Amino acid sequence: MAVCLFLSGTLGPILHLFLSNRTDNGGLDSREHQIAVQQIMNECKQAETVKPADGGRALACRKTGGEEVRFEIYHKMIRKRVNGKGHVPILQNAASLTAEVKNGLLLLEISSVTGKKYQAVIPVYSSFKGD
Repeated sequence: MAVCLFLSGTLGPILHLFLSNRTDNGGLDSREHQIAVQQIMNECKQAETVKPADGGRALACRKTGGEEVRFEIYHKMIRKRVNGKGHVPILQNAASLTAEVKNGLLLLEISSVTGKKYQAVIPVYSSFKGD
């Protein structure tokens, strides 16, 4: 009986923790943001060239075989497109994306729809290869 009372008392908060939406009124989910940055970093590692596109409002990664992967804002999300095709949502509740490559580093700034800014710095090894 005591075990049933204990489980019924703790099960609610535990389920709430795992099933609740972790956004705060349209803000970015921190886990989703970390996964998005990790996906961008993985594409940058595989790319031959990494450069900002659309005046810094998008990111283009070109691989050795000529395949281009772009990360861009689409409505209220960042999406990934390969060779101008497809639509893979990477991060929801994002209002803007700013990309800049400087001194071998990719500087990313993502603004949420609530106006909060998130920054990430990713090493871009392809920029050290030389021309």
